[in-house]
Amino acid sequence: MSANTTTPTPPRTPKNPAKGNQQGQTTLAAKINRWEAMSNNITPVLENFPQLKTFHSQLQQTIADAKVLRDHLQAMKADVQGSTSQRKELIATGEDLFAHLSLGLRFAFGTDSERLAAFSVKPRRKTGRTGKQPAPALIPATEVSTPPAADPKAAK
Repeated sequence: MSANTTTPTPPRTPKNPAKGNQQGQTTLAAKINRWEAMSNNITPVLENFPQLKTFHSQLQQTIADAKVLRDHLQAMKADVQGSTSQRKELIATGEDLFAHLSLGLRFAFGTDSERLAAFSVKPRRKTGRTGKQPAPALIPATEVSTPPAADPKAAK
């Protein structure tokens, strides 16, 4: 026997054992599929259970309503995606036009003009440090000559 044997992992227990393992059954499409499976499987034996006929017909109506809602939600999602791409294009176009106009106004009024604020364009800030004294000039150090190296390779 080899020492590298693996033990099988135990099956995952659901968080709520009373509900059973419903992993993957939370989307509307999964629920519709589950409901349709029950409806299709109960239809042949429905004659034996007349008390379930009303529930079956209500389930079929609910499935039809859910499919209509699912299709509507998909159409809305497509509309939102189209609107989002249109919004991105409009923002890019608007920012480009704003940049062109602001450059034209800066050229016309000057980059430091306070009149730019009326057009939502920030005037250029003054750069540089004001109020500081310039640093004193450094006095150049005198050169100290070093004796030639004793290494014959350095002389070459």
